Amino acid sequence: MTFDIVVRGGYVADGAGNPLFRTDVGVCGDRIAALGRLPDGRTTVDASGRVVAPGFIDAHNHVDHGILRCPEARNFILQGFTTSVCGNCGLSLTPLSDEHREALARYMGPFVGAAPEYDWGWSDFASFARRIEAARPAQNLAILTGHGTLRAAVMGFEDRPPRERELDRMRELLEREFDQGACGLSFGLAYPPGSYAGREEIAALLSVAARRGRRCAFHMASESTTVTECVDELLDLARETGAAVEVSHHKAIGRANRGKIFETLRTMERARAEGTDILCDAYPYVAGSTTILSLLPAWVAEGGVEALLARLRDGTQRSRIAEAILRDDVPGDNLMLLQGWGRVLIGSCPADPASEGRNLADILNRQTMDAESIGAFMDWLLRIGGTALMVLLDEQSEDDLMHVLGHPLTALGSDAWAVRSGEGCPHPRAYGTTARFLGRIARDRGLLRPEEAVRRMTSAPAQRYGIAGRGLIAEGLFADLVVFDPEAFLDRGDFLDPHHPPSGLSAVIVNGEAAVLNGEQTTRRAGRVLRASA
Repeated sequence: MTFDIVVRGGYVADGAGNPLFRTDVGVCGDRIAALGRLPDGRTTVDASGRVVAPGFIDAHNHVDHGILRCPEARNFILQGFTTSVCGNCGLSLTPLSDEHREALARYMGPFVGAAPEYDWGWSDFASFARRIEAARPAQNLAILTGHGTLRAAVMGFEDRPPRERELDRMRELLEREFDQGACGLSFGLAYPPGSYAGREEIAALLSVAARRGRRCAFHMASESTTVTECVDELLDLARETGAAVEVSHHKAIGRANRGKIFETLRTMERARAEGTDILCDAYPYVAGSTTILSLLPAWVAEGGVEALLARLRDGTQRSRIAEAILRDDVPGDNLMLLQGWGRVLIGSCPADPASEGRNLADILNRQTMDAESIGAFMDWLLRIGGTALMVLLDEQSEDDLMHVLGHPLTALGSDAWAVRSGEGCPHPRAYGTTARFLGRIARDRGLLRPEEAVRRMTSAPAQRYGIAGRGLIAEGLFADLVVFDPEAFLDRGDFLDPHHPPSGLSAVIVNGEAAVLNGEQTTRRAGRVLRASA
């Protein structure tokens, strides 16, 4: 047998958490064809002294927001992510309706940008998947259907319960998405319009997912003051509907809430022991990132972004917004009070590039959180058209983060999106998630055995989202592989200079094609949209 690729002499971390063993890995076509002592292939990768792992699977990201304009997915491929679970936080890009397409596109603008590739000319999972495949992505995508997008397709950005026919239409659209291959359902209960949903609506859609065997990922309504109550409520919904659920980027935001994560994880352990399928994912940073509009109460976005901007121009509404924030009368997370101006860093702002990499205290020339400074923020938000992404510094504590990352219920997710080199000032997780987890945390802190750390980013996410044939190294499985130096694998970016891929990664193979050789990305783009079976 002549192998297309042979990975020679590495220490294999098989993805199941078993001890490392030394062997060659032979690839034919898109599959792992053999393990053992093998002859050279058409391409031979020297893995001596290095670890050979299954391609890393990002359990939670938003690569669908950028893959059409960045099909090379450089920031993901160069950290070893061969597959992304995307469409998270309720903000997928399908399904769409003609009636509400423009409103959703406007709201999603900060995430996808003004790229011509994102013309919103698709309508459902199947047509969007065809668009991605035509762009020849460098990595695989397992796409979830977002509840917020589903709701927007039926109701736009209205803040009310759905009528019976509207809820029926949501169910129909979700069934169609699943029929076409969507791998699960995501909720963003902190983001409009998903934040406008009540229990009955959520339970109805969870029941569909449970019947279809699809996991449901939740960005909860609160990750701060009421995080424990939100986990309890999610568990009640899971028990009621039989749905398998995932707590997305599990954390407790704000100094007053530090330590609550220990309680929520104990609650989740008890629930699993009683038969409820609940898991979580996390990224290895104490800082988070999201849209700048998340600093405002969710009700400000009722009717969409243009309605939000109109409220910011109205004196009465401006006073109402400022008073709600200062009284802490905000449903979910009052990020403005939790962070203050100094710990909000602007990551991307096309309308004001000079603000990128600066914090709001500097931009607004304000330190105190009061009505005047909130008014100045609203003025700036109007100037930029509400389109910016932010990084929330020191959102959670280091102790909380280490506890979540070390917990057996946790898989690794970046919560990042595809970015272009040198563009903006994104969260460094866009480049460094895998190396930070394996290097600074698992290796340097001794938090996890390397084999277990690899499992958290390979077979664990593959199993929970039904990604067949990936996440393990074994004959007959898909040839998604990563080769890295276990001592040199290290993230190199920071919050002011994030555009640096990790050191120590030498090769990445996606579906049997070499996406990275000798540490450099090649022109091979062999990624696929991974469809769940009906």
